[in-house]
Amino acid sequence: DAAVALEHATGEPATERLGRLHRYHPTAFLVPPWPELFGNDAERRHGWDAAIAEYARLRRAYPRLGYRVVLLPEASVERRADLVLAELVPAANRFAA
Repeated sequence: DAAVALEHATGEPATERLGRLHRYHPTAFLVPPWPELFGNDAERRHGWDAAIAEYARLRRAYPRLGYRVVLLPEASVERRADLVLAELVPAANRFAA
């Protein structure tokens, strides 16, 4: 996501090179903007419209870089954690076999 932000801020290509050189787990979890949880503070200085635009950029970039995107729903922390574990544990078991 930092490469996507850098590319957006500078207009210079960054995602392809950095995304190919520095690979992470093949599954990326993404949470759509959630109005009830959104707020501004010292760490999150951008507004709602900027958050929506950033989400859209990430939603396009991750698949383009070869990541499988799993969208997490507006649900409790426990439910979202269960969904993440359900996605990751079977994959870990496949690699262990």
